[in-house]
Amino acid sequence: IDLGGQAGEDLSMMVKAFFTREPEDVALLLIEMSRRVGGSPEDVVDRQGFIDGIADLIRQGHEAKFRLSKLNAGALMGRSLLLGRRHRVRFDARFVNLMVAMVVVQGVAMRLNGEGDILGRMMPYVLGTAVSNLRGKKTASG
Repeated sequence: IDLGGQAGEDLSMMVKAFFTREPEDVALLLIEMSRRVGGSPEDVVDRQGFIDGIADLIRQGHEAKFRLSKLNAGALMGRSLLLGRRHRVRFDARFVNLMVAMVVVQGVAMRLNGEGDILGRMMPYVLGTAVSNLRGKKTASG
């Protein structure tokens, strides 16, 4: 999965938003990012239904504290893709591939440590990368 360039920046932005912004804001960001893959916010059917659905999925993840033993990543991924399809919000194929990879990782991690907190452990690295990317942009443009 090539996450270089704009795709990597988008991923950093989404992960940071996932942990730091309101769930509804993350859903709106997904709608806006669909432009990058040929979608349009005007194409979205029942915009509020999509926002509410994605926000609910994010809240479920937060409530489970992203513990593998309490979180069914496959079901959440399936529901997010179904919401995208139902409401005509396009997702970048690289992100979908990444979600599938995360489901596989979750399966392996569950076998190794069912009480693990994979996303919680990833957060400092992902947020650190996001901050580094932002600093690099300011240095290059400033």
